[in-house]
Amino acid sequence: MEYLLKHKRIVKGKLTRLITKADNLQNQENSISVIEVHENDVNILDIEVNKLTNDILCSCLDEEFDKYEQEIHELFPKLDSLKNELKKLVKNDNSSNACDDDE
Repeated sequence: MEYLLKHKRIVKGKLTRLITKADNLQNQENSISVIEVHENDVNILDIEVNKLTNDILCSCLDEEFDKYEQEIHELFPKLDSLKNELKKLVKNDNSSNACDDDE
């Protein structure tokens, strides 16, 4: 269980770094390929979070279940928000490229 909790901190750190990268992407022009790389990283992290959630909740004691469930589920809104932000960036990039083609 200690390993899983340590891994949770690592995953949380990865999520925080990806959120920071996404925030930085908003402040600059990016190619679609850069955004897609970050989307891929987010998808990999999503799989990792889901596996970690399952592993922790299957391994913890019954009396600890609610505590760990709440801690783990705090990651999901952040992950969903990050996915949505990257989708907006892709949409904005596609929109600006369409405008560029008209010129």
